[in-house]
Amino acid sequence: MTESVLRRNIEPYLSNLYDKYPAVAIVGARQVGKTTLARKVAADSLYIDLERPSDYDRLAVDPEFFFKQ
Repeated sequence: MTESVLRRNIEPYLSNLYDKYPAVAIVGARQVGKTTLARKVAADSLYIDLERPSDYDRLAVDPEFFFKQ
C-alpha cells in the first residue's frame, strides 16, 4: 500500500496528544512508520532525529538554548 492510502488507527489519538502537550515521543520497532506518522500528524512542528549527528550535536552542546530559540 502507498502512504496516501494507508490510514493508521492511532492518528486521531496522536493528534490529540500533539494538541495537548508541547512534546510527544513516538517509540517502536525499526521501520514501522514512526517518522512518517510523526511528520504527517505534526507537519508544522520541529522534528528532531537524535540519530542524525547534526541534530544530536545541537542538543548536546546546550539544549536549553536550542529550545529557547
